[in-house]
Amino acid sequence: MDSSAKPLKDATRLKVDASLAALAKVLNTLASHYLDSETAYEHTLPMHPDAEGLLYVIHDDVKAKEKRREKLQAGDFNVDEYPHGL
Repeated sequence: MDSSAKPLKDATRLKVDASLAALAKVLNTLASHYLDSETAYEHTLPMHPDAEGLLYVIHDDVKAKEKRREKLQAGDFNVDEYPHGL
């Protein structure tokens, strides 16, 4: 372990919330420019407000994308199942 490493500063909920809000603003600026849309990030995880809940949402998304990719590779091009593309 490097003895010159400095410990991280304390992270408060307020600082984390401010960081996430800033990131959401950047993402929405890009989405607005390139996709003519934005996302209400503050409302995306009301059922899963903690880190564990977020991991479940990410896991479910990864599994859903794998299933869609498998269907496409098998020749199933039902556009009703792919409203936003891949």
